[in-house]
Amino acid sequence: MNYEYRYRDDDYSIILEKAEEGFRLSFGDENIPLSALRVDDHTFMLSANGVKRIVHVAQTNGKIFVHVDGSVHVLEDIVAQEQEAGGGDEITDGVQKVKAPMPGKVVKIPVEEGQAVTAGTAVCIVEAMKMENVVVSKIDGTIKNVAFKAGDLVDTDSTILEIVAEE
Repeated sequence: MNYEYRYRDDDYSIILEKAEEGFRLSFGDENIPLSALRVDDHTFMLSANGVKRIVHVAQTNGKIFVHVDGSVHVLEDIVAQEQEAGGGDEITDGVQKVKAPMPGKVVKIPVEEGQAVTAGTAVCIVEAMKMENVVVSKIDGTIKNVAFKAGDLVDTDSTILEIVAEE
């Protein structure tokens, strides 16, 4: 499988192939034998060059968040971003469904039902893997159907609230 990622403003072409014992990860001149054991949907035990690490992975909106050894690394999926062309929350018939960017906990919803907002207004903050993700309005409109509150757990693509466009 071939992948194209951006990490810290540099683009990388990564190839992951099935090998006799596990996988082979190639990027640039590097070829690394790799074994992987899935712990759950977002957690893996990886072993490369005799070193084992627990890795937590979450993906949303063309970004992959990799948590390893206490640090979070953000990889941008170049192909997915080009396909989504901005992607993000669903806007249908003048209604933006504000969705959770990844599984996590709602930290704050700084708006109230019935409140008018403009495009770019922060409408929700979701924490995942010790990172806060600020979700913003993409349209001018009014807040409706707030389904969650601070402290609630959300799954990827859970509709947190809706914004109805101004007419």
